[in-house]
Amino acid sequence: MSDGGGIRDWLDEAAPGAIVWDDCDTAIVGVGMRCSAEPVVVYDYDLLVDCFVQGGMDHEDAEEWVQFNILGAYVGERTPIVLTRHAPLPL
Repeated sequence: MSDGGGIRDWLDEAAPGAIVWDDCDTAIVGVGMRCSAEPVVVYDYDLLVDCFVQGGMDHEDAEEWVQFNILGAYVGERTPIVLTRHAPLPL
């Protein structure tokens, strides 16, 4: 799973010190900001699942992994946000 076209370089400027999930750069869709808080990385749910499908999991296992290990993880105030789109992306 690649760097997503220089996404890490962009994040270093847009959200220095932000937490990123390993091997999920292609699922990064932006940076979230709110009042009085540091910026956080924003991931797309469907693209996260796809990262793990591309890594060899079947779709159901990948969804379960994302739900438990990513959505279920709180690693501090800079924990990334996962976006669920109104209309899922065509994969």
